[in-house]
Amino acid sequence: FRGEVKILIIRNLLFPPKCVFCKKVLPVTHRIPNICPDCEEEIMPIPINTCKNCGKPRDLGFEKPYCMYCAKQTPDLSPVISNFIYEPKVRQSILRFKFGDKPYYAKTYAHIIHERLKAYGLESSFDAIVPAPISLKRLIKRGYNQTYLLAKALSKHISVPVVRALKKTRHTPPQSTLSRKERLKNIKGSISPTPNSKVYERALFLDDVYTTGATAWECTKQLKKMGFKKVIIATIAMNTQEE
Repeated sequence: FRGEVKILIIRNLLFPPKCVFCKKVLPVTHRIPNICPDCEEEIMPIPINTCKNCGKPRDLGFEKPYCMYCAKQTPDLSPVISNFIYEPKVRQSILRFKFGDKPYYAKTYAHIIHERLKAYGLESSFDAIVPAPISLKRLIKRGYNQTYLLAKALSKHISVPVVRALKKTRHTPPQSTLSRKERLKNIKGSISPTPNSKVYERALFLDDVYTTGATAWECTKQLKKMGFKKVIIATIAMNTQEE
């Protein structure tokens, strides 16, 4: 045990832990894993009072429980829980997590999502965590599926299994490069159930960013076809600037 402590001390001296948002070396005391006190204060969470359907902040003065967009639709009522608006610091952090070989960011994001679920009273509202799938081509290029790592880290907080219930059946262009209409078309038919996957009553579907909801809703649809009765969607951030 003492040897492990010495190794940890030496490693922290040679490679001091840095904030996942600003990349500054962390002070000795900080409340959230790998987030400095300055960024904790600066990057404020999305207000709890959000659209009942998509989870985005509701329009100022709009009294209904939905945002202007969802009020025009037939709400699915699958809760969407996100912690941050996809502003520049958050965006760059998530991009490093996905493409910059920063798999250890999963621990920080899992802590953030866990706190958010507790704030909504949803910590015990599911029996399994289902990560968003990625294509084999993307997995080989990145070396890992970031949402699977996030799911594994979150499962340590809430003691429910991670289930790879969904798979990507074809490689698709990144959703971030497409419009709302293109995203819906792009993702359709690209996700299917994993053969012989175990089905639970309630699932937490996990992804990194929610923009139009195309990926989340397609995955939710597939999970419900499999037999999952309830699906909650959780992401690190919410992009409110989609076209």
